[in-house]
Amino acid sequence: MGISINTEYGMKALISALGLMIAPIIGIFLRLSQANGFLIGSIVSILNIGALIGIGFYLKNDFIPSEQKNLGESEKQEKSSK
Repeated sequence: MGISINTEYGMKALISALGLMIAPIIGIFLRLSQANGFLIGSIVSILNIGALIGIGFYLKNDFIPSEQKNLGESEKQEKSSK
């Protein structure tokens, strides 16, 4: 009863996590370069919102099945009922 990892979803999770980690790292470098706090907050917020929107489009098909798949399943059910 070991833990199994689906590599497809594991890679998507890894890419999503890396996308969300970019903005704080940039914020750290901006703070080290003595940038204004308001500027840092604005840049990090914009990058995080952009990353979340990008991740949403990237993972859209995992949560909302396409109509093609639904049509294919309904046709299979109709054929099996005949």
